Amino acid sequence: GLLPAELHEAAAAGDVERVGALLEGGADPTLRHPDFRHRVAYDVAATKEVRNAFRRRMAAAPDDWDWKAANVPSPLTDEQEAAQAEREKAKERERRKRREKERKDRKAAAAAEAGSAQAELANALTCNDADALEALVARAEALAVDVSAARARVEELRQEQAAWAAPEARRRREAEARALAMERRLGGANDAAGAATARATRCHWCGKPLPPTPFQKHFFDYCTTACVQAHAREL
Repeated sequence: GLLPAELHEAAAAGDVERVGALLEGGADPTLRHPDFRHRVAYDVAATKEVRNAFRRRMAAAPDDWDWKAANVPSPLTDEQEAAQAEREKAKERERRKRREKERKDRKAAAAAEAGSAQAELANALTCNDADALEALVARAEALAVDVSAARARVEELRQEQAAWAAPEARRRREAEARALAMERRLGGANDAAGAATARATRCHWCGKPLPPTPFQKHFFDYCTTACVQAHAREL
């Protein structure tokens, strides 16, 4: 007749209760079924819990079957399960402790980074570089630092930069430079004094702060060669 397949089907489906009931009802765990590539039911078990059902039955009825032939490795008693459950609880406690420590470490690191950003931002409020200050504002804002004063300073610097780079302001500086150059040629001004008068802290073209060694042309200082070229095209 046909070989019974209920135990194999229940094991493959992960049905722990059905497997336990079938084993208690006398289902043969040593049967190798052709529909399951001639494997025993234990070998087609879908989950660890299903395999444990076989081990529990082995512990309850060690002499009912040749459990070695059924490929069941060892019995699983109530005491073993209790000990295993306790080990899992201990592992979970350790995992919780680890997660809590990691959370506290992240919080401390974020607080330290925010403090550093706040101090850096406070020091940068005296600078004249709107781009650099705005980059610090973005970083500090991402760390939940109050950036209202820094944003106001950025806006102030942008306005100063725009006013300095305005065509009217450039033309005024250019007129002053030409007058100064004429005065120097006529011998009416000391060269050193004239150079000091003409020196600026902002790029003549775009109004941004000058680098330590600015680009110079026609008595003017520039922050980049692009600004030099842009002014040359206008002239």
